[in-house]
Amino acid sequence: DSDDRTRIIFPLVKAFCEKCFKADDAVLASLSYQYGKLCHGLSGSFTEEQRVWFLEFFKKLCILGIHHENGHCENQAYPLELEKKYESVRKNCAYNFPAMVLFADPKCFLSELYSTFSSLCHDPEISVRRTSASGFHEVVQLLGPNVHYIHKELIALLQDDSLEVRCKNVSKEFISHLCNTPISSKWLGDCSIGASFWNNTLSVRKVQPPDLKELIDLSKVIDVVFICCFMSECFNVAGLDS
Repeated sequence: DSDDRTRIIFPLVKAFCEKCFKADDAVLASLSYQYGKLCHGLSGSFTEEQRVWFLEFFKKLCILGIHHENGHCENQAYPLELEKKYESVRKNCAYNFPAMVLFADPKCFLSELYSTFSSLCHDPEISVRRTSASGFHEVVQLLGPNVHYIHKELIALLQDDSLEVRCKNVSKEFISHLCNTPISSKWLGDCSIGASFWNNTLSVRKVQPPDLKELIDLSKVIDVVFICCFMSECFNVAGLDS
């Protein structure tokens, strides 16, 4: 029953998670990939203290192998093989991030997960940022009216140095959801978002292979650009801060 899970299963799972840091890195990578399912499978039996522990452990995985200095994420000095394994862990965390937002409660996003999400979106490795961009629309959906919390992260991903990252934010899934989501005025009123959508779309449609082009729904991108620019103009006329 629930009490047994709390008293028996939680200590065992906690001990397993802690041992993964000392065990083979492949085990840690597997744990990070399954972490969202693990938390959701046990969430109904967690006490608040236990929920916080699993959330804090996830946040540690998200920054494994990197350090923050002057607002920037940088790789720590590790052997190349170990760096790749840590990159894999952080990539898996980015994949699980929408599930962990749900686990933590979207209402608590700003206080509990925003800084972690920002770190993943600015990760030094392309694969991590690309995975964050791939699931960005899911985080948007979960945040609902509080989507403006991740305005800076959207801009960062749209203006990423890597086309692989940028193209994820003009995918059919992202654009479709963006067009059907009530977004705060501070987001819609930013003309730079519309410009970035347009520039990224044109860039992706020029490159090969063709399957990248198929990700893009140009008409939907035009909708987003129009909305962003129109709302920006409205705010300027009204004298509102965008």
